[in-house]
Amino acid sequence: MSTVRFSHEEIVRKGKFSPEDMAEIAKRRRDNNRLGFAYQLAFVRLVHCFPEQQPLEIVDELLLYVSIQLDIPSEAIETYQQRQQTLAEHRSAILNYLGLRRFGESEIEMLEAFLFEEACRLEQTGPLMVQAKQFLKEADILLPADGTLRRLIIRQRLAARVHIYSRVAETL
Repeated sequence: MSTVRFSHEEIVRKGKFSPEDMAEIAKRRRDNNRLGFAYQLAFVRLVHCFPEQQPLEIVDELLLYVSIQLDIPSEAIETYQQRQQTLAEHRSAILNYLGLRRFGESEIEMLEAFLFEEACRLEQTGPLMVQAKQFLKEADILLPADGTLRRLIIRQRLAARVHIYSRVAETL
C-alpha cells in the first residue's frame, strides 16, 4: 500500500481510459496482466513516474478505479506483481505508448542547464523543485526520485551563487 494520495477528481480525470488505452490494455493476454498494465499506465499519468516495484506500490483508490473500468477483480494485482520481468516489459511498453523518456544522462544535462538559469533567479529549494518537475513533465521525461532532484538543485544553486558572486566581483 502506498502513502501517495490523490483526490477522487484527479483519479477520474487522469485514470479514465480512452478507447485507444483500452485497445492497448487488451493486448495483454491474462486478466492479471491487463490489470497490472492498466494500473501502471494510470499511475504514470497521475505521478509521472512508475510505481515502486518491490513490492509493487499500490494506491488502493487508483487500483479500485482501474479494476472497475476493466471489470477485473483488484485482487488479480497480487498475481501480476509476482513476475518482475512482466512488470519491466510493461514499463517499456508504457514508455513507448505514452511517448515518454527515462531520466538519463542527456536529460540530466538538460535539467541542469534549466536549473542553473532558474537558480540565478530563485534561491529556495521548494520553488526550484516545482519548476524542475514542471520542466520534466513538459519535456515528456519521467520524474526521478525527489532526492535526485534535490541533489541536482543544490549543485546548480551553488553554481549559480558562484556565477552571481563572480559577476558582482567583476563590477567592483
